[in-house]
Amino acid sequence: MDILTWFWPMSLGLFGLLFGSFANVLIWRFPRGESVAFPGSHCPKCDHPIRWYDNVPLVSWLVLRGRCRDCGTAISARYPLVELLSGVLWAVAGIRFGVTAQSVVCAAFFYILLVLTFIDLDTFRLPNTIVATLAVAGAVGAVVSQVTGIALVPLSSGQTAGWMGPPLVAAAVGAA
Repeated sequence: MDILTWFWPMSLGLFGLLFGSFANVLIWRFPRGESVAFPGSHCPKCDHPIRWYDNVPLVSWLVLRGRCRDCGTAISARYPLVELLSGVLWAVAGIRFGVTAQSVVCAAFFYILLVLTFIDLDTFRLPNTIVATLAVAGAVGAVVSQVTGIALVPLSSGQTAGWMGPPLVAAAVGAA
């Protein structure tokens, strides 16, 4: 077994866990119009800043038994769920597409769709800013794929035959 066969998806999965932690910040703050950078992570009940060692994806929630270290308030199991889903989705992208730019694009698209899914579950709305960012990224990826021949999008099993073959055509059909 080649080292990249397991190392690449595992690395993507670990990065996915880290980004999953930030996904929770986006899911909570973006719909409320809050800054995603300031203040740092804090308990929503007691407002105490979360220490760096209490902010390790999955592990901290398990060690603290799903509670704030300072006030003991329960922390939703959804936080580690989002982190885990992010890590798994990124690893799946690495397994599916291997060591390619397409796997990185796929992981990014999975990530944005994960954030949108949980925002939608909470608010029954999809923020136009995030949806537009996703659309622009898809369009740019299709143009880059078309012009350079480097497979970025569409995220499919390979070159599609016939009239759906060119990336711009596949992207336009997908957008429609």
